[in-house]
Amino acid sequence: MHLIEHNAAIAPITGAGLSNPLQQQPSFNIYQNTTTTGTGTNIPNGLCAKVQSTFLSRTKRHYHRSKSGHKNMNSPRTTTTSTTTTADDVLLYVPNLIGYCRVVFTVTSLVLMLTLPQYWLVATALYVGSFVGDLFDGLVARRLNQTSTFGGLLDMVTDRCSTLGLLFVLADSYKDQVHLQLTFLFLSLLDISSHWCQMYSTSALGKHHKSEDGNEGRHFLVRWFYRYYFFFGYLCVGAEFTYVIAYALQFTQNTAIHSILKGILWMVIPGCFMKQLVNVMQLASACYAVAQYDAEVKNK
Repeated sequence: MHLIEHNAAIAPITGAGLSNPLQQQPSFNIYQNTTTTGTGTNIPNGLCAKVQSTFLSRTKRHYHRSKSGHKNMNSPRTTTTSTTTTADDVLLYVPNLIGYCRVVFTVTSLVLMLTLPQYWLVATALYVGSFVGDLFDGLVARRLNQTSTFGGLLDMVTDRCSTLGLLFVLADSYKDQVHLQLTFLFLSLLDISSHWCQMYSTSALGKHHKSEDGNEGRHFLVRWFYRYYFFFGYLCVGAEFTYVIAYALQFTQNTAIHSILKGILWMVIPGCFMKQLVNVMQLASACYAVAQYDAEVKNK
């Protein structure tokens, strides 16, 4: 019955009444139970409210769908993927894997030097291999964007332990020459103390021990050492190869390789002496920087 009345009410609206849209709007009377259209047809208020509610809800749904579709057509679809780096990932970085190999090479070479001197050539090759790995792990870290604080720590500890271990072996090898034993002892103490103070002094300032701002105000040799890679490389190679050749010379008496090693020694030993001078300046500059930092804190 309501459907028949609804169709009868809509029929005049879709006819000639379109010439005057204002007359087609139904007029609502809040004091009666019916709504009178412009053509005089009465529609029950319940049906009229239902029609209005249905029309509004459909209009809203259509609006939101069209708005959503318009937004999706004009804005490109972007998919963002976030990756989380874990501690295990850092431990398995390629440069850190190189660092682990360096540790194995160093420990193995030192054990062979002390317990199986007949394998001195293998021990020397392993030690040199560990040193060569030190030249490439930093390059690999920067190339693969895998630099890490742990990698820097591993690199520094491996370097210092390798040098100290080799100097200990040399002191044991030349035990019949006290002046050489004392020389190797003081070189080991200077190496570990200077590098540790350098690391501590720059870390206290929140700087990297190789950065220019971290070494600002230090002795010019220290600044050059960390600024110019070739100067840095020659001094490090000079020091390490001086120690390695000093170890190998005791096994190559009266051989052709003995003279070759001596020739190489004369080329690298200036770098070793310069490295010790840098270590002295590094130790003094680092201690002064820490004292200056303490004075600034006290004066605040």
